[in-house]
Amino acid sequence: MKAINRLWLALAVGGILLGALLLLAAGQGVALAAPVSHAPQVISAGKAAQAGAIVYVVRRGDTLSAIGRRFSVSVATLMRVNHISNPNRIYIGQRLLIPTAGPTPTPTPGPTTVPGEPVEEITIIQPSMGMTITSPVTVMGVGRGFEQNLGVRILDASGFEIGSGNAMISGELGQRGPYTGVITFTMPANAQPGRIQVFAASPRDGAFEHLNSVSVQLPGSGLDATLEQLKTALEKADAEALRQLLGRPFLFGLYRSEALLSEDPAQVMDLLASYGLDNPTVFVDFSVDARPLLQDSGGVPPGVEHVAYSTGWGEDGTWSAFLYLGAQQGQMRWTGIVLVAPEAKDF
Repeated sequence: MKAINRLWLALAVGGILLGALLLLAAGQGVALAAPVSHAPQVISAGKAAQAGAIVYVVRRGDTLSAIGRRFSVSVATLMRVNHISNPNRIYIGQRLLIPTAGPTPTPTPGPTTVPGEPVEEITIIQPSMGMTITSPVTVMGVGRGFEQNLGVRILDASGFEIGSGNAMISGELGQRGPYTGVITFTMPANAQPGRIQVFAASPRDGAFEHLNSVSVQLPGSGLDATLEQLKTALEKADAEALRQLLGRPFLFGLYRSEALLSEDPAQVMDLLASYGLDNPTVFVDFSVDARPLLQDSGGVPPGVEHVAYSTGWGEDGTWSAFLYLGAQQGQMRWTGIVLVAPEAKDF
């Protein structure tokens, strides 16, 4: 019985001591072990420049493989550089490091340096992020390049180059200075995001030594809207609406024959009327991929961005037509028609 009492006494003393230790730890601010939270790494443009890379912000519809194709970087490299374990798990707004082809740039102090912040070799001041641009676009910033020259590229949403040129740096040779370039580019058919890249290329092999980019908005030339308007105007024989859509010059021709270029909308409208514009059977068929049908006859003239197919022309509605559309002064226009007689049709 005495042994049992001593055991209970020892357990009670131990409990009291343990409670005292816990209270002491709480009073002294001693933290017990807790799960460690890992905040996502914030990738700044300065860090990217130090790593010889650019920063890309993930947009809706992006995949890692598509981003890799756009910048000619393997998925494995993107995963390694950005510590991604699952290539199928990226999210909108995520900032990714995209390695560039050139060597790691060496930041150089400049007048706008913030203490502790590395200086980018190339900065873009204009256009600003998200700005809507038209052709030609003026690109301005501060940078350094071989023989005071920088390259500029305009890319569409798919990463396809739609324009390029050069920007000249003002100031002492070999030093960072303000640059300006005026770049002409081909406006995509429809509105979409785009990107402007400014880069310094190696004089030895042309590889990018430094690169910076900015996301912009491309308003597009309005192809889809113009096609819909043209279809409605032709099928309703709406002469006034058609005049608004006519390009200048306008090409009028017969299949496999010489064509007429006219600057006079009234002349064009008379020609259209003589070939059955008022015929109620005129129909614009979007289901036909018309451009390949013209390959055997020499293709389409320069500047034609889309070819639509139409039926129901002529007095008896047996003629067909190819409708040309192209951009003029930044806007999509109906720029020509080639009418096909039934006996001339070979497609």
